[in-house]
Parts: sequence; C-alpha cells; structure tokens
Amino acid sequence: MNKNEPWTIEPWHIRVSLRKMNVHVLSDDAIELPEQPISGPDLTLEGKSFVVYITINKKERVAVECNLHHWSTKVADRLPHTQFFTRSPVSILPEQAELLMSIRDNKNK
Repeated sequence: MNKNEPWTIEPWHIRVSLRKMNVHVLSDDAIELPEQPISGPDLTLEGKSFVVYITINKKERVAVECNLHHWSTKVADRLPHTQFFTRSPVSILPEQAELLMSIRDNKNK
C-alpha cells in the first residue's frame, strides 16, 4: 500500500495483489473484506496480517491471509520486505488473531 498517500483497503487491492501471485479473481464481488476498515498509511500496520474471504465458483468460501506492506515509488523511501510467512502472524484486527493462527497451522500440515 502507498506509503505517502491515504488509502483504505478495497476489494480491488486484494484482487491485484492476488494477480501478482498468479491467482486470478475475476470479480471484486468474490472478495469479502473485514467489517472494520483498514486504512493508512500507518507504519504500525507494517508486516501485520488480516483475513479476507474469497468465494470460488460462487460456492466455496475460503479464508485467505493477507499481509500489509507499505510501498514507495522512491527507491530510497522503500521499506525492507519481511518474511512474514516464516513467523507467527501478527493480526491487525484482534478478532482475527485466532483465525490467522489456524490458517497458518493448516498451511503447515
């Protein structure tokens, strides 16, 4: 997310990020965000996670861990990437902490 300009996470942010990982979600309607908005820039959120739900073929609802990273177009202002997937997730939203741990536990099986 932009390090310098105000933003609030929207479904298209998730869709574009997933596309970068070669996961194609055809409609923003298939993406369910948390009820509480996530806005920034806010460097206290850097490297922390939250959960969205993706509906596949209008049938299966899957919880997906998302990790927030601030970005700048200026190379000198960029923050280093953390390997968030190698450590226990830190939840942006306290009510999602247990869900994030269960996603991570299931992924490691």
